[in-house]
Amino acid sequence: MKFYLVQPGDTLNKIASLYGVAEEEILQANDLEKPDLIQAHQMILIPKSAKNCPFLQQKMVVEIERDGVIATDKCVRSPNGTYTYTVQRGDTLYKIAQRFGTTVATLAALNYIANPNVISPGQVLILPQADTTIYTVKPGDTLYLIAQRFNTTTQSLVQLNNLTNPNLIYPGQVLQVPRGMPAPVPPSPPAPGPTEEYEVRPGDTLYLIAQRFNTTVETLARLNNMANPALIYPGTVILVPVTPSEPGPEPPFLESLWFYVHSPAAWRSLQEHYQSISALVPFWYQITDEGEIIDGTNQQVLDFAKRNNLFVYGLFHNFNGVSFDTKLIDHVLSDAQLRETLIVNIVNLVEEKGLNGVNIDFEFISPENRDNLTLFMNNLYQRMHPQGYVVTIDVLAKESDNPTNRLSGVYDYRALGEAADQVIVLTQDEHYMSFPDPGPIASLPWVKRILDYTVSQIPAEKVKMAAPVYGYDWPIGAPGRLVTYPEVVSLAERYQAEIQFDTESASPYLDYTANGIAHQVWFENAMSFGMKLETAEQYGLGGFASWKLGDEDPAVWAVIEQHN
Repeated sequence: MKFYLVQPGDTLNKIASLYGVAEEEILQANDLEKPDLIQAHQMILIPKSAKNCPFLQQKMVVEIERDGVIATDKCVRSPNGTYTYTVQRGDTLYKIAQRFGTTVATLAALNYIANPNVISPGQVLILPQADTTIYTVKPGDTLYLIAQRFNTTTQSLVQLNNLTNPNLIYPGQVLQVPRGMPAPVPPSPPAPGPTEEYEVRPGDTLYLIAQRFNTTVETLARLNNMANPALIYPGTVILVPVTPSEPGPEPPFLESLWFYVHSPAAWRSLQEHYQSISALVPFWYQITDEGEIIDGTNQQVLDFAKRNNLFVYGLFHNFNGVSFDTKLIDHVLSDAQLRETLIVNIVNLVEEKGLNGVNIDFEFISPENRDNLTLFMNNLYQRMHPQGYVVTIDVLAKESDNPTNRLSGVYDYRALGEAADQVIVLTQDEHYMSFPDPGPIASLPWVKRILDYTVSQIPAEKVKMAAPVYGYDWPIGAPGRLVTYPEVVSLAERYQAEIQFDTESASPYLDYTANGIAHQVWFENAMSFGMKLETAEQYGLGGFASWKLGDEDPAVWAVIEQHN
């Protein structure tokens, strides 16, 4: 089985000619619909009918002799074909040969290099694939763990696979790995006093580690000979100073709230990870225009939660199955008798089901009901809090208070902070699927601007920050659709697209083309999730709330463990 790594400027016609096969054979082998659906750094399968010695390898064999170079016209073969490598600054042919388990003479022969001492950055070299193997990334893998498994380095894997972001590998991704090469050991600089070893955990950054051990990023980078302090990998063991610096205080405990809508994925995730959840917030209770409640309790889920001592906050909402019903919620909140009826029904249901508290998720309320919403929450809080029930409310995100804003004006942050035990600020949907322009679900700068305002109105320990785990897939110029993290990975695999990371927004994204239509997907993964939890700690928040269980990157659970 042969694979070819598409290079910048390649066309399907060029690759087909290279291997002496028809374009249609490559399209069929890779389940591609059109010849233009290939892109740089994509790994494509070469059909079995390809020549054993493609034109790419029909270079002059260079025999290095004492008296000079003798060239003979001969086909250089390796059992599994070849792959390519782009020369990096500081590379020599000797270093490359050492890294990939070959010889200078072999590289010179494959690439018709008359003078092995002369190569330049950006030059594309052909390497013998006999010294590599194909590895499919598995759930839980990191580049560091793969490098350890194959006795190589993360940097070698980055260069070999042209990875733009080493932290963004995903299950099912195909990587080339060297066969059994000794990993280069960088020289260790003198330690500035006593040190100890620390194993990098998922979600760690050098900044967080520096804070934990009361040191600086620069000290850690120098101590560990790090060329790029931004690139650290879970599982890597680094040195940290012990004295005179002592580890700083552990970050505050972050409560982990998860919204729940029943599905096979949600049920499976609950059973596997309930120990990392502080409270489940199930979307079970729809209100009516008469102040009644439509009971959607899933008894199986509730019984499981009780058996495992998991708190459950019943979520009461005005969602009618299609949208949040403005007319309904305005009608109920503006009528004193209906407000009282609804409160009585909520209290009775919570007592009957044995819930631990409530979550009020009333959205798209007209701003004219601002005072009525506050009055409702005050009365509910006075009724439930003294009995030991936890009262929480969801509020739409805002950077300042505009009481006339049709979406967020109804939420008086300061007053609601006094009328609830917890306020969940919905720092999500910065770019919503109905918007024609794609963008981050919750960029970090936007989240911080919202939190700046929030903690000026509500005590930080009462605030729960939304940490979304889903994404939206936008066909360019049209509304998008909701996608879960597993769906994003499936899209990347199906369309051979590379998951990328936007450092400015701290958000992952994916570009792909289907049926001739360009798509852009913005979503959340373990990396962006971890950066949000770091932010919650920095602001001293009480925790986070994620919509919704079952949609998440499986690696977020390791991140949560790191922060608790």
